[in-house]
Amino acid sequence: MKVLATGGPVVTVAQAENARGGTWCSTDVIIFTPNFVGDLLKVNASGGNVTQATKLDGAKHTTHRWPWCLPDGKHFLYLATSHQGGKSDDNGVYFASLNGEENRQIVASDAGAQFASGYLLYHTQNSVMAQSFDPATGKLSGEPAGVLDKVKFDSGVWRALFTVVNNGMLGYMPGGSESVGTKMEWLDRSGKPISTPLELASSWYPRLSPDGKWLAFSSGDPALDIWTLDLERRTKTRITFDPSVNLEPTWSLDGKTLAYSVTNVGGAGEFGVIHSKAASGSGPDQVLVEAPGKELGYPQYSPDGRYIVYLQFSKGHGEGIFAKPLSGGGAPIAVVTSGGPQINVRAFRISPNGRWIAYQSNESGRPEIYVAPFLHGEGKWQVSNGGGLFPTWRGDSQEIYYPSTASDFYAASAVEHGGNLQIGTPQLLFHVTLNALGTLYDVSSDGQRFLVNRTSDGAHTTMNLMTNWTAELKK
Repeated sequence: MKVLATGGPVVTVAQAENARGGTWCSTDVIIFTPNFVGDLLKVNASGGNVTQATKLDGAKHTTHRWPWCLPDGKHFLYLATSHQGGKSDDNGVYFASLNGEENRQIVASDAGAQFASGYLLYHTQNSVMAQSFDPATGKLSGEPAGVLDKVKFDSGVWRALFTVVNNGMLGYMPGGSESVGTKMEWLDRSGKPISTPLELASSWYPRLSPDGKWLAFSSGDPALDIWTLDLERRTKTRITFDPSVNLEPTWSLDGKTLAYSVTNVGGAGEFGVIHSKAASGSGPDQVLVEAPGKELGYPQYSPDGRYIVYLQFSKGHGEGIFAKPLSGGGAPIAVVTSGGPQINVRAFRISPNGRWIAYQSNESGRPEIYVAPFLHGEGKWQVSNGGGLFPTWRGDSQEIYYPSTASDFYAASAVEHGGNLQIGTPQLLFHVTLNALGTLYDVSSDGQRFLVNRTSDGAHTTMNLMTNWTAELKK
């Protein structure tokens, strides 16, 4: 999206559901990464057709991200790397042209690079280095020199936290190599911590087991696997071991099976498939749903155990929520559809009594929470009124929880009357700084405790500003 720097209406330019950077070139072209895997795309700043800016080499990389436009408006930098690790010599900063004629690696690195004042600034071993660079030819010269030591590096997304401009100013966050925001913590309904945090580095998509004794989550660097945690003993068990990226775990009603989405990052980089595996980690995994040409995610078992329910995407657009019978065959059933290419249906939860589904949609122009009958039915009710994400339910299906887009947590009552649902006015519970990646939280069955994937204390770091940084290179 774009908005005037002085304020005003927000205009949608292109869809970017799980973005990893964007850059606005002087030729009024925006280059961006729409998802955590795949190519860079480009679009005119006024909107229109979205086209490829780079073409991924699947034998080397799974992601192109953190683009940076160069002054001529014809060339740009970006990071190419692999969730599977790959060869370190192949991973790094690349120089490319908007017309597609040039594309080559210029320096090995584990993060995106930036350009200012005649220098390429890139990350290596917790430091930011600077080296003379010709932005028109993409050629380096001279020897690299250190500019910053121990700058914060978010290993979860391969990003060094600094920014530079041509007037000699450089802003950065001091620190080291750590994934920003990886502390899961139990909070009460007022937002007060009520237990020692679960220190689970690089962990996302928390999901509590039906009995509340286990936690399933995605974790790993560079590839993500499914893990479980015994919440009483705090012991972890790794469930998946394949080279794919495994996300969004969910439990069967008896707590014996986990379903999750699988991204084949070694191939086309698509969500593609829903798998399942025993929650003990034993035995092989099984394919539950696959849809060639589509992307699948956010699986959930229906409370009666008859369906696996999931989101279906096409080129990043959330087309809707579908339910596939787990036995007897049969085509997937459309539960909720987006209604158009500009509308995205996102995260959802089925009520524990199996009669309702709460979901996130941007049909009003911003993400809000809605409830509709499950599996079939007419009508829907809007729950949130100021932006809403990632809904979930209390165990008795009579209260819905969600964080707003400003990280304020709300609760709204949901009471049935004659087959209809009466939604209460959302009540503010607490504010917490949330991790920006993946599903953010889960709630205990009684609705009294929130397990939140919040930004760790280490992420609250003062932003330092260096002036005339090029003078340091001349000493």
